[in-house]
Amino acid sequence: MKQAIALIVLVFMTLLLLPTAVYAANPNHVVKLRETQECANCDLSNAYFIAANLEGNYVLGSNLSKANLKAANLRFASLSRTNLTGADLSLANLNRAKLMLANLTNAKLDGADLREADLLSANLTGVNLDKVKLCQTTMPDGTISNRDC
Repeated sequence: MKQAIALIVLVFMTLLLLPTAVYAANPNHVVKLRETQECANCDLSNAYFIAANLEGNYVLGSNLSKANLKAANLRFASLSRTNLTGADLSLANLNRAKLMLANLTNAKLDGADLREADLLSANLTGVNLDKVKLCQTTMPDGTISNRDC
């Protein structure tokens, strides 16, 4: 009997301690974005969009904090006033994306393509731009970066 109780406790503790995925995105908003390519002011936090084709999508003012957008195609996307805090945008194509007033605090951008993107007044606190492609990119202060042209 003691062994059975010990086994139950062990199984229970294992399940409690296993890492679990957190999905806070509103599922209706995710469906709306995928079907219409538009979702302004939506809750897409923690959403999983790895290698997704979101070219030209309109997500103005949406919450994409901690979203996984690794290798996503966001070319021509409208992401102004979007919360991208802690989002993974590594290897993402953000060529010609509109990111004015976006919050990219602590976002991962390694290998991202930001050529001709507009980052005017965007918050880049904690963002490393060393491995980001910049060419004719409007920086938060309004200057144009041609570092990688």
